[in-house]
Amino acid sequence: MKKKNKHPSPREYRIIYRAGNSIMKIIQYYNVFHSSEALGDIYHTFHTGKIHSKKITIYKVQERNRFTDGWEDRLGLFFKYLQHGLTVYS
Repeated sequence: MKKKNKHPSPREYRIIYRAGNSIMKIIQYYNVFHSSEALGDIYHTFHTGKIHSKKITIYKVQERNRFTDGWEDRLGLFFKYLQHGLTVYS
């Protein structure tokens, strides 16, 4: 049987954050390959002025588990990879 040439598919991530002194939390969704790419995207959005605030507080970085249709926390995993010398994609 011939082996299929499959490309890796991006995963769905969401970042829950609060901009400045806002009361409401904001949820943004990303289709990327790793949680660091999603954080890199929100970093770029913040520094280009698309988020109208002087600071943001990130509460959760979550990955969607398509088999259970639930969300798994990836913020701790991101910091673990960051400590081992991997860089944030921006």
